[in-house]
Amino acid sequence: TLRFLATTWHNEAKKTLDNSTFEYAYELYGDYLDLFPERKEAYEIRFFYAELLFKLEKFEIAGEQYVKVYQQDPKGKWAEAAAEEAVRSYDEVVKDFDREAKKKPVAPIAPGEALKPKQIPEVKQKYIAACNNYAKNYPKGKLAIEAGYKVARVLYDYNYFTDSTPRFMEFIEGHSEHPRAEQAANLVLDTFTIQEDWAGLNGAARIFSKNGDLMKSKEFKDLLLKVLEQSTFKLITDYEKKRQWEEAAKRYLAFSEEFPKSEFGDIGLANAAAMFTRAGQL
Repeated sequence: TLRFLATTWHNEAKKTLDNSTFEYAYELYGDYLDLFPERKEAYEIRFFYAELLFKLEKFEIAGEQYVKVYQQDPKGKWAEAAAEEAVRSYDEVVKDFDREAKKKPVAPIAPGEALKPKQIPEVKQKYIAACNNYAKNYPKGKLAIEAGYKVARVLYDYNYFTDSTPRFMEFIEGHSEHPRAEQAANLVLDTFTIQEDWAGLNGAARIFSKNGDLMKSKEFKDLLLKVLEQSTFKLITDYEKKRQWEEAAKRYLAFSEEFPKSEFGDIGLANAAAMFTRAGQL
């Protein structure tokens, strides 16, 4: 039968590693699934077909087939493996996509458009779906943690900051020892900085400063303390803009106490005196 021939040639290809044999098995699997997509045996055949597609570096088609295997029977024999391999397949697709994108000239960005959400390419939407499916259904799976990070990273890359930042924060809170945690923290700080959200930046910096795993890195620690210092100082200007002189004065004093070695220390004390004067207390 066609099914027997396909699996026989696939097994032979695994032994010989002959590309022409792999290609022949690929054609037979495709023919079988085109002719008998609803047969019970099609479930397992489709998984083997996806494996072969991955071997042949036909990653996008492999991802699509792995997703179909999972969707056909989410509790089936190959469900977890299919969900996991779908992530791996689309990971390769995204790498290829990004490599090609780097070869193309960057289109000019119109004023005011730089931070607006951009259309996420279809292959990356499929990647997000595969990662979300795997992380949701197999939270203890070997790729689950990394999948959570990668979803957040795609959303960040396309300016979906309201979605990416909470995901990064959740990732850091749950997996601060992970090699990606410091990178996630830097991306959170970067997001708040480009949005000029000083309250968000300061709040995140204070959370990170209490994270022992993150603070093990001297480079990150030095950066974080600088961010914390500068954002704290920046926030005080909001009280000046609101003409809340007394509150601004108190915060300048608190700043000088919290950051006694700051380059803004003397400025903070001088500003405190000026704010108290405006408040009629000097």
